[in-house]
Amino acid sequence: MAYVPGFDIDVFISYAHKNNENGWITQFHEFLARRVPEFLEHQAQVNVWRDLKLNGFDQLWPTLEHNIESSAILLSICSPVYVTSASCAKEVEHFLTSCRETSRIDRKSRLARVVIIPYDGIRDTLPRFREADAVYYSFFEKREDETIEQFDAGSEAFRRLAEKVAQQVAGQLRRVRDAAERALSSQPMAKRKALFVANASRDRADHRTTLLNEFKNYELLTIPDVPYESSELAAQTQSLLAKAACSVHLLGEKPGITVDDGDEPVSHLQYRLALEHRPAGFKQVVWAPASLQLQPGRQKDLVESIRAFTPGVWNESTEVLSGTLDDLLRAVQGVLTHEEPIAKVEGAGPLYLLCTKADLDQDDGNLMKLRDSLFRAGVQPEFPAFDDQDVDLAELERKIIAQSCGTLIYYGRGGDGWVKVKRQTLLSVLGDLKRQGPHVRAVYLSTPSNSQKQVQYLGLGAGAFGEAKGFSPLLVLGNAGTFEPDQLKPLLERIQEGGSAS
Repeated sequence: MAYVPGFDIDVFISYAHKNNENGWITQFHEFLARRVPEFLEHQAQVNVWRDLKLNGFDQLWPTLEHNIESSAILLSICSPVYVTSASCAKEVEHFLTSCRETSRIDRKSRLARVVIIPYDGIRDTLPRFREADAVYYSFFEKREDETIEQFDAGSEAFRRLAEKVAQQVAGQLRRVRDAAERALSSQPMAKRKALFVANASRDRADHRTTLLNEFKNYELLTIPDVPYESSELAAQTQSLLAKAACSVHLLGEKPGITVDDGDEPVSHLQYRLALEHRPAGFKQVVWAPASLQLQPGRQKDLVESIRAFTPGVWNESTEVLSGTLDDLLRAVQGVLTHEEPIAKVEGAGPLYLLCTKADLDQDDGNLMKLRDSLFRAGVQPEFPAFDDQDVDLAELERKIIAQSCGTLIYYGRGGDGWVKVKRQTLLSVLGDLKRQGPHVRAVYLSTPSNSQKQVQYLGLGAGAFGEAKGFSPLLVLGNAGTFEPDQLKPLLERIQEGGSAS
């Protein structure tokens, strides 16, 4: 788990494997992994990563591409071998490209050069790296005879400079973390249900204020307490009710002020209009506490009629509460958080829900909510396998695709390169299976938001686009924000239709 939210890796160490034949880079890696967390908060988890070149084989580029895009800081271990390597240049270039919008935070680059052997005068392949003005650390000294002395990993000079790197990396991670948290907090919230709060008499003013404060994160619809004529108040009330999922009426011991052109109390007029406003799913919540000391008159008549569920002042969408204010708040919360039932998809096979292991390990709730919504809709989600022990994962994935009614690529913490590779793999498998039409393909854009999601998918302004001739369009779901069940509607409709192009 990474320290910086929205990233899988905190520090990506880019290096030439030849420079680690004496274990220098291994010891530098271990030093950073041990010391950087000590300069951060208690129990901070810092992920320092490098390609270990397991079993003598380089990591596949899609894996490296994903890890580079998912890294907060890139440390390049520079030497003549490194700066003339095309593969090392590719790593740096991809980092510069993928983080171009946030490459500088607090005037410091997310890049750093750790130079172990000088390369002045060598025509390197990293001109943009030099232009990026990355932080520079020299792990060598020049002698008087123009030769150099590289700091041995066990030397005091190495320890002092590595300690400086660790402390500055920790400080930079804090800055990147702060910037990432600001970016996440500035993302638009998913659209929430609107709540109409009716005007109330003076003895209910404080309770009404409490209600408004309690639900301040929702869209609150209210009308100022000023004089109105009947027609004007009715028009404003009806306009707000049309936007609301729920209306709340706090009934006091007195009816409160009346309209200017008659004797009907404002609270009664709004109650009557809400009672008449009955679209599907709308709820009218009425609070008339048992403790009310009602005097004979129209307020007592209304309250008692409502409590008796008298036709004309009550119907099946009216919820009458006589308990405490907390009872009212809980009832309103229940209405606002209630999810409408999802239409069932009949006879659908399983759906391949393709995500990264980081999505499962670091889920912020969106992935599991999506999974649960699919299940409630009658579609069984099938997750990918990640344990490759004695398993051919590529062949297993092929079989899952063949047995599924569709594939939903969950674009959360995975990189844009990973998504593109999976899209192309899916097209290739479906082409081999001759299932271009029936198999539904979709990509779901979840948090965290990034420039690739905004430009490549949301920037098109369409819910689907063609990928290849002979295939149905790729559905684009979600908005790189909080999951909402209605975002799955196009996918479920396509599955119900049997995968035909729309």
